[in-house]
Amino acid sequence: MKRLLSLLLATICFVAVAQPVNTPKKIITSFPVGSGPDVLARKIAENLSEQWKHPVIVDNRPGANGTIAMDAYLAESAAPQSIYLAQNDNFISHPVLYNTQKYLQSMKLLSPVFKVDLVLIASPEVTDWQSLVALSKQRVSFGSWGVGSGGHIAGLELAEHLGVPAVHVPYRDYSQWFIDVSSKQLLYSFSTLASTAKLEKAGKIKYIAFNSNKRDPDYPNVPTLRELTGKTIGSQQWIGFYIHADTPNSITNKLHRDIQTVIKSAAIQETFDSLNYRMWLATPSEFEKQIYTDRETFLRAYNRFNITVK
Repeated sequence: MKRLLSLLLATICFVAVAQPVNTPKKIITSFPVGSGPDVLARKIAENLSEQWKHPVIVDNRPGANGTIAMDAYLAESAAPQSIYLAQNDNFISHPVLYNTQKYLQSMKLLSPVFKVDLVLIASPEVTDWQSLVALSKQRVSFGSWGVGSGGHIAGLELAEHLGVPAVHVPYRDYSQWFIDVSSKQLLYSFSTLASTAKLEKAGKIKYIAFNSNKRDPDYPNVPTLRELTGKTIGSQQWIGFYIHADTPNSITNKLHRDIQTVIKSAAIQETFDSLNYRMWLATPSEFEKQIYTDRETFLRAYNRFNITVK
């Protein structure tokens, strides 16, 4: 009897150890369906589904500067039923401008995914940098995806370099934003290749310059802003995964490794290339350091340009 009991206990312990670490069933994101990050999230979800042996879906909750998605995420159980895919604005600009400190306290870093440079876009009638500089003497208005965003700061830094005042227009509707760029309602804007490549190929907008360190191989004739101005204008944008703050470290570490394994796969690399994203592999501590550096950069810009939410 004792031997049977010992065997039973050993079997239970083995089964308990063999059980896989809890893995999420969902990726919640504030990005709209069809956007570059959404395309990538769905590809990652597909690969995680294969690795974790159960479906992983993408739940898009756009709007309200990301708070709709974050509220939906925090409303779920603290167990890893889902993970949250965020852009840098959610955890850099929003806590400062929109008083969203609760999200910082309720979530912790899981894994970075990619970084991406910005591209300066304008109407097709703005043929090149010299043309944009000439037009800036008449007026400067530009748009971005939100107050205090990377695009907002880059637009103000460019206007500062040009030595002219600027009017910033924040947009919730990307399609209207790009229509206003195409029709010269806005002189320029900063966006990403993933969001604008189809418009550029259709001749709806013009690429003027990149804020990267070197020219994009797919657009060798488009200069960098450093070439044109001798300075860095704007910063890189990044995307990363977060998880509930009280998730055990054993689970967090397992999910971090799994996600980074998927990110390095050939299938995801193809998606990165198609969207002009650059894979970002980093530990949570390295991820945290990047956030701290970016937050200091954004705060200096907010003070310099007096950026506030009214």
